[in-house]
Amino acid sequence: MVHFSGELPEDRWRAAWRRNLLLGLVQAFVIPLLAIGVVVAVALFAANGGVKFLVAFAGLAAVVIAMRRRDNFFHLAALSVAPIIAAAFFFVADAVDEYTLEQRGKEANCVVRDIDTRVETSTTTDASGYTSTTSTTYYDHRLDCPGGGPGEMTLRSRAADVGASVLVAYDPAKNVAPRPVSGVDSSPDIVWTCVLVGGAIALRVASTTGHAITTRRRHRRISARG
Repeated sequence: MVHFSGELPEDRWRAAWRRNLLLGLVQAFVIPLLAIGVVVAVALFAANGGVKFLVAFAGLAAVVIAMRRRDNFFHLAALSVAPIIAAAFFFVADAVDEYTLEQRGKEANCVVRDIDTRVETSTTTDASGYTSTTSTTYYDHRLDCPGGGPGEMTLRSRAADVGASVLVAYDPAKNVAPRPVSGVDSSPDIVWTCVLVGGAIALRVASTTGHAITTRRRHRRISARG
């Protein structure tokens, strides 16, 4: 947020204060929606066989422009963009995949022929130097599906025992990974995304408004002493 000098004429100071507040509020809405829009576009392109890097490049260009035009971009990123990106990766991409399966997916009653279990481990280090390790177990199902259905399906849990049948939803274009029909429902992911987007916007609006009020009160105290 821009800090105004108390030496400005009062009318110019108020005009600059209002302009800065308005711009901050606009950014509070635009930046989170831009972030979520980029992720949705990338996910849609991926689901439809598009070129993902073009959309990603457009999003990166928008971020660079925002950084050049506003010196408080990093405050915006910390309060708005970060949770939106998190919501995007965990909810939006999954919602787009499930929506794609709902719209154009086909169903096949498949027999589980074999299940291979594998564990993937990842290690991350935060800014304080604290290192944490997480392990994720994946179950690679080998399927026997009629009518050109998928030959394999990877999940984080067993869909059925070996030799049992499972109803599988799959994308004929093979751009979206198959999953059990019982797990195809985009509604919860969409709801959670809306909640997180709304929360991030509200947080930024509150932060911007609070800073503006504090700045105006400080200006009044300085003016009163002068």
